[in-house]
Amino acid sequence: MPQIAKPQTTRPQMASPAPQRGRPQKMTARKLACSECGGRLARRSQFRLSKAFVIIGFIILIPSVMGLLIGVILFATSGSAKAELKQALSQDSRSELQEAGVPPGLIEKLSEGQKLTSDEMKELTGEQQALVLGQAIGAGMSELGAGMAEVGGAFIRFIATVMMIGSSVGCVGGVLLTLRKKMLCCVQCGAMAGAR
Repeated sequence: MPQIAKPQTTRPQMASPAPQRGRPQKMTARKLACSECGGRLARRSQFRLSKAFVIIGFIILIPSVMGLLIGVILFATSGSAKAELKQALSQDSRSELQEAGVPPGLIEKLSEGQKLTSDEMKELTGEQQALVLGQAIGAGMSELGAGMAEVGGAFIRFIATVMMIGSSVGCVGGVLLTLRKKMLCCVQCGAMAGAR
């Protein structure tokens, strides 16, 4: 009689897990050994470019950082001179006119930059008239000085802006030339493994 084969119970085989997609696994020194001597690999930091390029990078980077700082300081301080100059001259001229006995209404008119009429000038003594004319000339000169300070401040701000832009470009170039990379390096023979 023919024998009937017994069905064998088999366990269903599980499918092997699919490889994970996304971030690649990091290379670590624990998992890898040196292909040259079999020694242990250690993570070391090294410049990406040759020594000549790294030296050029530092030569560019250091003055660029200093230029950037100088540009920021120049830009920040260029606008404050005009206001201080005008305020100091205004207070000095008021006190001189008050000491000479010029009426307060005329002092206010002069401090606002208005000219006195011939009738108002006739009311003053010769000494007061000379002082008022001197103050008017001084006020005109102070306005000229304030205008020159404003033009000079604008020029300094322009130079500071150009300096900051150039220094920023130099900083970026210097940093790019001095970048580092991490390598796996054999502790025994010094052979380099993969770059990261």
